[in-house]
Amino acid sequence: RSMEPIIERASPVLKNRFQPSKIGSSLVVNDLIKYKHFMNRPRVKERLITERETFLSRLLESMSARRREFSERLSSGDVPMGRYLTEIAAKIIWIHQ
Repeated sequence: RSMEPIIERASPVLKNRFQPSKIGSSLVVNDLIKYKHFMNRPRVKERLITERETFLSRLLESMSARRREFSERLSSGDVPMGRYLTEIAAKIIWIHQ
């Protein structure tokens, strides 16, 4: 009950941060990690259910696109090569990015 005013003030701010076009998905993931204890409260979950579902669907789409790109590039051998790097080192750097 004492958290209710804080939840009232924080939920519009969090809704704004999870908007699709505002920031990249990696920054939203960092925000989710940062506020995970607050986001796990039942009242906050209830208020932000649509934003969470939208974000999760975008994240799944992004992950499947990355996975597809990864498998296509590895199978075609189209990995960007560095100036003095071996093929294996270039793949490791490309994967890390």
